Amino acid sequence: MKNNGWTVELDEFKAMTPKGVYNMTNVVATLNPMADRYIVIACHYDSKLMDFYFVGATDSAVPCAMMIYMAESLNQRLETFKNTPLSLMMVFFDGEEAFVEWTDSDSLYGSRHLASKMENTKFLHNGRQLNQLYRIEFLMLLDLLGTKNPKFYNYFLETADLYRSLIKSETILNKTGCLNEHTQTYFRPMSAFVQIDDDHMPFYQRGIEVVHMIPNPFPHVWHKKSDNKDALHMPTILNLIKIVQVFIVSYLENQ
Repeated sequence: MKNNGWTVELDEFKAMTPKGVYNMTNVVATLNPMADRYIVIACHYDSKLMDFYFVGATDSAVPCAMMIYMAESLNQRLETFKNTPLSLMMVFFDGEEAFVEWTDSDSLYGSRHLASKMENTKFLHNGRQLNQLYRIEFLMLLDLLGTKNPKFYNYFLETADLYRSLIKSETILNKTGCLNEHTQTYFRPMSAFVQIDDDHMPFYQRGIEVVHMIPNPFPHVWHKKSDNKDALHMPTILNLIKIVQVFIVSYLENQ
């Protein structure tokens, strides 16, 4: 990220878990650290502790790789937005997974910490004292990605327009022959207002608009030993990268 001109900060903290105190670190990369507002693209980079060797390819190595690849491949296209009021932030959360059993206190350690920190960190904007959450235009969370033909739905009424933009991006890329082995639509034109507890929740609960890019149903390899490279479908991963890239650049260029 630094090699592509992003400013990278480490949000280090201690988390009290059922297994004791753990040192954790969120990685926060900003394209323009002086921007007023940010589109936040996020994922988690920790893997769940299992009694077997758990790779976590979809959960969440692929989302991490997608974000890093997008930052690099869009480097020249994003050059303009290194000096604009609206820019990009990429966040890699630590401690998403539960240590024992998923509860409000044993999960989402990194996102809970960062959301609280941003809420309590002030900055001056047009003569007003605001907290850092104000700077988030919306948060797009990537999770459980990499298997063939995922199905995505709109989970939030507030971001229905953004979700429709993802549908439009997929449609345009498909019609122009830019998607490979694209045998079914990924972004379904339906809503599924179900609550999936994930790293977006500490921000959503504080009023931040969210686009949750997580398949429904979850991949068949979820939390299994088989969540490794053999579960991945590279054409689908590359297609999703293209769709998200078009979505992000289109949003930035139309503001």
